[in-house]
Amino acid sequence: VRLPMTATKGHIPGALGIDVRAWGDAFAKGESAEAWSRRLAAAGIDPDRPIVVYGDPKTSDVGRVWWWLRYWGVKDVRILDG
Repeated sequence: VRLPMTATKGHIPGALGIDVRAWGDAFAKGESAEAWSRRLAAAGIDPDRPIVVYGDPKTSDVGRVWWWLRYWGVKDVRILDG
């Protein structure tokens, strides 16, 4: 999962982008597990496959996305540092 970054600097080819703000709003509103299952599927995330999260190191977005994915049942979520 790729968090939004400027242009393509630091982009890993084939990485998927997500809207962190929309995910945060959905979590704050208490969306159901079923809604999150659809949200993850729409983002191209398979909870049975390893996920690597990376993005702007100046924000806490990477950690938040890691936490949301773990909360909603993705077992193998990793953070790319650097």
